[in-house]
Amino acid sequence: MFSPQLPSFLTGVGYNTRFGPVVMEPGSRVAAYVRSAGAVSDEDPVVATNLVTTLAAGLARCRSGKNDVVFVLPGHVETVTAATLTGLVAGTRVIGCGRGSNRPTFTWGATTSQFVMNKADVVFMNCIFACNGAVVVKAFAVTAADNGIIGCDIDFGSVAATNLSTIGLSLEAGAHRFLLFQNYIHTIAGATPTQVIALSGVSDGITIMNNKIMAATSVVSVGVIDITAAVTGLEMGNNILQNRLASSETVLSVGAFAATGVYYGNYGATEAGTPVSDIFEANAASLLRPFNNYGTDTKGASGLLSPAVVT
Repeated sequence: MFSPQLPSFLTGVGYNTRFGPVVMEPGSRVAAYVRSAGAVSDEDPVVATNLVTTLAAGLARCRSGKNDVVFVLPGHVETVTAATLTGLVAGTRVIGCGRGSNRPTFTWGATTSQFVMNKADVVFMNCIFACNGAVVVKAFAVTAADNGIIGCDIDFGSVAATNLSTIGLSLEAGAHRFLLFQNYIHTIAGATPTQVIALSGVSDGITIMNNKIMAATSVVSVGVIDITAAVTGLEMGNNILQNRLASSETVLSVGAFAATGVYYGNYGATEAGTPVSDIFEANAASLLRPFNNYGTDTKGASGLLSPAVVT
């Protein structure tokens, strides 16, 4: 069935906005639209009827397990002050509208600011997360299965020592099948989280694909992706990874854990170290299998296969 390309048109199979189509499952609904500035004079009636000014107010309208959608409108700005996601229920999708800098922006404004993804099947898409309004202890904690962060701009550090997340994204025990896809995750060289992406609990089936992660860590031997648990079934592919710390050696670090899975097609850039052995670096206890990853610590020179080829 053909649906006319109106600015806002609801059908049984999706929702067509001026920002593009969104496929919605049967039984789901648009729970709310979020804009911090409130209504505007030429507001679409569908939007005006369901408009709220905070994410928490939008989440409060979602039904658990129904895959309801909260659209966060262009220009929305909100400061995250709580250590949780108030009102979050299973199956919620939070979708930011817009492109570039007019996407909705959430700023972590306190040390304890945190998004806790502790309900299953939750997805955040196309938002700007400025996790740098203070020295944030941990910006994201994922403890439930089948969550995802897709197509977002995530800043974990903008000013050295004062505006950064000590831990950026922590995938903890139970974060099974988490999806990190097509995000730009970054810090400046002088803002150094202890961990940018931390796989810190036993989880199965995590997927990290097609991301650009250009950030600094506080230690040269800790990668922007740091595995400190025996995760299983990991798939990590086609990511661009840069450790911006001066004298950095590693983009992927795996501790003394029997982690399983594969990583392939990733490109790693550091400032020092030995490209073949250091850039993608796993402890001998690791069971991860690498395929066609390349690393370089030198500008203007092509990378080497890293780690070394099997013999």
